[in-house]
Amino acid sequence: MRSVAEFFIEGLPAPSGSKNAFVVTPKSGKPRAVLAPASKGQKAWQKEVREQSEAAYKGEPIEGPVVVELEFVFTRPKSHYGTGKNSCKLKPSAPDFHIIKPDLDKLVRSTLDGMTGVLFADDKQVVESTACKYYGGLNGCRVTIKDGESSWAI
Repeated sequence: MRSVAEFFIEGLPAPSGSKNAFVVTPKSGKPRAVLAPASKGQKAWQKEVREQSEAAYKGEPIEGPVVVELEFVFTRPKSHYGTGKNSCKLKPSAPDFHIIKPDLDKLVRSTLDGMTGVLFADDKQVVESTACKYYGGLNGCRVTIKDGESSWAI
């Protein structure tokens, strides 16, 4: 398997998936339903994903199978740390894992949608993926994209 691109997307990862529905009545008078992303940061996140993907990969979108590795990193909130002289120490009650929203599967969906058309033609080409979310330094996502042609031998 050949690595095609490796890069870090800095910013607060935003999920995709849920939608809010609204009924609007245009001047023509016929009401219609409009769907909008429920996640406020989704568009900004996908824009950043697209920009970083374009900077990291200069070729035509991959047409064959693709392997994707995503590591979502979230900074710990101040409430995980002590106060005063202990402000640099984690509280014993601070969780080891990022088990709060956003959901990992929705983060993956949003990030893959941002890469579509840049790194690969369509996210249906992803034949293997690994993803995780954890607390770390900067908010963002480490991305590794591999050509999946050689990963599946039948």
